[in-house]
Amino acid sequence: PGLIASTSAADQVAYERDLWPRRLIDVRAGKAGSTPPGAIVWPTSTEQVARLVAFARAEGMPLVPFGAGSGVCGAVVPDQRTIVVDLKRIADHAIDRAGPSLDVGPGALGITLEEELEAQGFTIGHFPSSILCSTVGGWIAARGAGQCSGLYGKIEDMVASIQCVLGTGEVVTLRRRTQGINLIPLMIGSEGTLGVITRATLRLHAAPRARAF
Repeated sequence: PGLIASTSAADQVAYERDLWPRRLIDVRAGKAGSTPPGAIVWPTSTEQVARLVAFARAEGMPLVPFGAGSGVCGAVVPDQRTIVVDLKRIADHAIDRAGPSLDVGPGALGITLEEELEAQGFTIGHFPSSILCSTVGGWIAARGAGQCSGLYGKIEDMVASIQCVLGTGEVVTLRRRTQGINLIPLMIGSEGTLGVITRATLRLHAAPRARAF
């Protein structure tokens, strides 16, 4: 209930691929490509994602988490029973100045988020080449790095916790640990195969006074 969904031909075409170069070459050449997904959904909360995962598990339907589609490995390629889960409507965020840290939804677009943070004196420090067309969830799921992130590290250095929905529909929160078992590295880089990321806590840094290249 309340879940936004579409089976329109236009949406199916838009969500049948990412930026995998081989697929782009096929599209330009007019070759038949992947099968459009069965449906695209836009959840707005962790609870909706959990219900969706539980439904897909019961029905035996594959799910593909989708951020901004900037991946280059063909991970989005669906079949006719696939449900593509676009997470861009879960994009809210809040700053904890005491940390400092950021609680953020997976659909937050990189460049927009960074500009908003810098206006308040902070930076995540994550500057991949895809920052104009990638999301926080995508950074984590794809284990993102960045050409201009040398001072701050890669995304695995920035994540303090991850909330995700497992394949059973269970919602879990993984927190970085310096003692005991730290499960965060399992989720970072898992490409959506181990769960759907629904929130994250990222370390923040003071915005630099100047940049030089």
